[in-house]
Amino acid sequence: MQNNFTFLRVQRGLLPWLFSLLCVTSVFGQTCPVPTNFLDARNATSTSVELSFGGGELGASYEIQYKPTSSTAPFASLTFVTPAGTGGKFYTLTNLTPNTIYQWRVRTLCSNGSVSAFYNPANNFQTACAAPTNFLDARNVTSTSAELSFGGGELGASYEIQYKPTSSTAPFTSLTFVTSAGTGGKFYTLTDLIPNTIYQWRVRTVCAPGIVSSFYIPANNFQTTCAAPTAFLEARNITSTSAELSFGGGESSASYEIQYKPTSSTASFTSLTFVTAAGTGAKFYTITNLLPNTVYQWRVRTVCAPGITSGFYIPANNFQTLCRVPSSPFVDQITNNSARVSWQDGEVGADYEVQYRIRNTNAAWTSATLVTPLGISARKHFTIIDIKPGTIYEWRVRSICAPGITSDFMIDPNSFQTLCGTPNQLTTDQLTSTSARLNWFGGEAGASYEINIRVSGTTSWSTVPVSTTQGPGEFKRRIVTGLTGGTVYEWRVRTVCTAGIYSDYALPPVLFTTVCNPPVPQGVQNLLGASVEVVWNGGESGAGYEVQYRGVNTIAWTTASMSSSLGAADSKRLVLTGLAPGVIYEWQVRTVCSSGVPSSYTLATARFQVPVQNVFMGVGAGQSISTGVGNVGIGTNASFSITTADNTVALGKAAGLGNTSSGNTFVGAEADALAPNLSNATAIGLRAKVGASNAIVLGDVDANTKVGIGVTAPEFPLDVRGIINLRNRGTLKFSHLLNPNLRPDGTDQFLTVDDKGQVVLSRYRVSIANPNQWADRVFEPGYRLRPLSEVQRFIGQHNHLPGIPSAEQVTREGIEATKLNALLLEKIEELTLYLIQIRTEVDALKRK
Repeated sequence: MQNNFTFLRVQRGLLPWLFSLLCVTSVFGQTCPVPTNFLDARNATSTSVELSFGGGELGASYEIQYKPTSSTAPFASLTFVTPAGTGGKFYTLTNLTPNTIYQWRVRTLCSNGSVSAFYNPANNFQTACAAPTNFLDARNVTSTSAELSFGGGELGASYEIQYKPTSSTAPFTSLTFVTSAGTGGKFYTLTDLIPNTIYQWRVRTVCAPGIVSSFYIPANNFQTTCAAPTAFLEARNITSTSAELSFGGGESSASYEIQYKPTSSTASFTSLTFVTAAGTGAKFYTITNLLPNTVYQWRVRTVCAPGITSGFYIPANNFQTLCRVPSSPFVDQITNNSARVSWQDGEVGADYEVQYRIRNTNAAWTSATLVTPLGISARKHFTIIDIKPGTIYEWRVRSICAPGITSDFMIDPNSFQTLCGTPNQLTTDQLTSTSARLNWFGGEAGASYEINIRVSGTTSWSTVPVSTTQGPGEFKRRIVTGLTGGTVYEWRVRTVCTAGIYSDYALPPVLFTTVCNPPVPQGVQNLLGASVEVVWNGGESGAGYEVQYRGVNTIAWTTASMSSSLGAADSKRLVLTGLAPGVIYEWQVRTVCSSGVPSSYTLATARFQVPVQNVFMGVGAGQSISTGVGNVGIGTNASFSITTADNTVALGKAAGLGNTSSGNTFVGAEADALAPNLSNATAIGLRAKVGASNAIVLGDVDANTKVGIGVTAPEFPLDVRGIINLRNRGTLKFSHLLNPNLRPDGTDQFLTVDDKGQVVLSRYRVSIANPNQWADRVFEPGYRLRPLSEVQRFIGQHNHLPGIPSAEQVTREGIEATKLNALLLEKIEELTLYLIQIRTEVDALKRK
């Protein structure tokens, strides 16, 4: 294609005009620029190629046409848009035919609708299966495997690897694998190779069945070898008889041979082999039974298979067995005469020697041995005892690995000082006006204590020494006395471990205020006509008390005082006198402590009412009363005669008119006593008279009074409807039986007693509750009828029939008539059966 260029020499002033003319020419579509430079086909694969070109116009689209050079068919055409302007543009053709030569061309489709001429590249392109290229390498080679790597190829292709020993004339071993790595690095591990063998290998791309690239052959072959241990060679966790050896590298599933011996020894190495699943990572093995305090050399190699080993890897440093020194010292649980020391490390199964002494002295060390099964990492503890309070000690410890084989001493740079345990949990209780109980916890076993106490706000302390046998885990208590009531005190306490050795005071000081404990009302007792006894407890031992009382809804209190030697838990009593009958009183009490400070009064909610002594209503009722109490008389002249009698009741006109004694009751007009000095006597009814103590009389004996129970119109002196029940062997006594009219009247409702005391009945009827109480069971099938011989033996032994009570039993217990009738009928029915048996036997004899 011909390129025409016109060169103009213009003056400076004409350039703007020329530029405007060119722009107008483009706009009006006189020319559409043809793609020019950069035309190229690259990155060709078996089915695709990337086309590139430059030139064209900003905002234009481009038409690409392509077809196989051997084809007479029209070009395949496609159009695409790109923002690349006049710079390089790229487009990838796909779905091409493998191993085919293509021609192609491109033209510009300008935005104004004009089209440029086609631009034809100088070279055609050919689709081909892209061969692997860079990164060819064999790495991670072991005795039986090697990892092969390469790049290039095609996306979505598979790859054929061929390999064989260089010394072999046999064909290559071939394998194909698929990978998603695209054109980047690809990796494949060959396995089951022959140890210690040089291999050649090559690789090609398989784009589709029958479409492959050429083989790519790496510059270097590879040789299988047993991989030797490499990094991490180290001896650590060394003890007097063991050391842990570590190393890396080697091969997966291989075993390892470790050889070691003292550096001073001319003997052969000691050899051992072990298997590990650690692969090529760090491996660890502990060799044991070494000589103490000895320098050892060692080496290790990989055993890939019997007879196939790597070379020995020799570490840069030897190691020396040593008895391990303890570490991480610590001291806790310090008291006035003991401290617990602890440490870590050392050796498994080792003993430990602990030494201690007072710091900054040249005194000999005190030594103690700890035997423990604890291992290296576990913390070991030892309690040093019987040391001096308030003293600074230094200590050290070493391992005893075997007799005569010890570590160096581990010296704790932080010495410890024995303490005197400070009390804690200070409390105050059991407060009174002159005393308080002080309590505390902590301290030391067997120690004594010093209490300081003072009035709060003052500067001078009073000291109270305390001796106790209680340990630090128990509460200590001391009651302090001689205090002033209603005063704020503060106190503190410290431990006295030995003479001159004290703990700190427990701070801050504890405050408390002395009080005068108030009483607790318990109620009233002995509530009499004009007096009452009030009762309370609480208060203070040996204190006095003030009781105030007044009528409810009144203002002024009456005060009564008393002193007492009773304790706080004892009941205190005070009798209040001069009370008004029928008035409701309220009362309160307070403690007056020996210091003169009283408690507050109890709440005035305790109340009592003085009873009214006698109640009389009616003219002349209780006319003669003097000192008697608890009497009630209602009606004209009721209880007229009583003077000193108590607790009588008279209801009705002239009821109890003549009675002068206590505890009697009269109900009804003119009901009265027939005799003096009666007690618990009761007369009920009009003109009823009682003449005996502990008696009740109903009605007037001269008026034929009828008493009904359960009836509204009694016809007899005692007319009862219902059952009369006599309990506890009660009896009925009948007198005056010589009444000729007491005869049966021909009905079964009549019951009486004759002049001889015999019960007289017209007739009686026996009843049963169920058929089993009667004797018909004798005739039921299965009833056991005793043989007459058995009955005869029973009568001979007991003198009565079987099932019938003996005379002695009837005499002692009696018998119910219904039961007796049933038993007699049972025997009659059994006799009937015996007769039938005999008749049957007689008839049988007759027939013979």
